[in-house]
Amino acid sequence: MGVLLTGSSYKNVKEYFHAELLNGFAEGVIVEDFSLKADRAFLLLSYTDKKTNEVKKSIYIYKIVKWEGRFGYKSFDEESMPYTYGCPERILKKSTNMNEKAIEWRELNRKSLKNKKELKNNILSMKAGNVYKTNNHEVVFLYHYTASRFAGYKLDDPKKEIFSFKYEFVKFEESSVVV
Repeated sequence: MGVLLTGSSYKNVKEYFHAELLNGFAEGVIVEDFSLKADRAFLLLSYTDKKTNEVKKSIYIYKIVKWEGRFGYKSFDEESMPYTYGCPERILKKSTNMNEKAIEWRELNRKSLKNKKELKNNILSMKAGNVYKTNNHEVVFLYHYTASRFAGYKLDDPKKEIFSFKYEFVKFEESSVVV
């Protein structure tokens, strides 16, 4: 399955999203809520089931790409269990889709959100001079370097040469020995 590209050009993802992806749904389909995060859009769509006359709500995910100056997207629904997480809890709560894959995808999203929150809290609690274990080394934390890296040196390095290390490789549960 490929990406659907538009013929129009847009300045940025937000402009493209609002012009192309919030419109054009079938009659009776309503965008109840949405979230745009970087190149991912999460839409809660509602529609009336013609057989049961029941209003149903389901989450649709759009992966937005830019190729040769044109924007496009690849769409998924929550029943297809895409490996795309980050849907806000407010949207997850509103889905009424009872398909077992959709329910599992929402739970995986919640778990991903919880893990990101825990990682953020762990990162914010890092203290200069503490030792943290990574995949390969014990590292002395010096300071936050970027959103994804910190500055530090390997504990066993006599020169104490400063490198940047990725937060994602820190094993917080095994760390925090003060030097």
